[in-house]
Amino acid sequence: MCKISSIAFGIACLAGTGAAVAHEPPTAGWTIHIDAKRHIAGDLEAVAHHYCKGGLPGGVTACQLYDSDEENARLIGVEFIISADAYATLPEAEQALWHYHKEEIGQVDPSLPDMTEEEAAEFVKSIEETYGKIFLIWDSPKDELPVGQPQAYDIADNAKR
Repeated sequence: MCKISSIAFGIACLAGTGAAVAHEPPTAGWTIHIDAKRHIAGDLEAVAHHYCKGGLPGGVTACQLYDSDEENARLIGVEFIISADAYATLPEAEQALWHYHKEEIGQVDPSLPDMTEEEAAEFVKSIEETYGKIFLIWDSPKDELPVGQPQAYDIADNAKR
């Protein structure tokens, strides 16, 4: 039997009797890297660095938004992405909080730095018919600390809701 006593727990247990069940932590799989403008309120040129993970329950893709690609980057928001079919099931008031990616893509100048040009083009095409919802949690250009209320963000208006 494995005793949970250190970070080495997983390694020791996997190498030992096999009593522990190996699984990926929820932090694994954030492998889609998208850089896009217009995601930071008040600054049309600032780039939000998205690190996304698909395959979540309900077909949801979740993205962590950072203010840079640096080691000390601030987590400034999250974006959830759903299919057109899932979007169609939402009440009208909820739909108003989402943006259509086919309209957004031309406005945000996305780049996918970890993909070839062909892979990036294929990926962008694959998300055109999806919808996104953004929550900003840190106005990093303005605030040294993550203060205030989290806010939904409107890509079209480049403003908090």
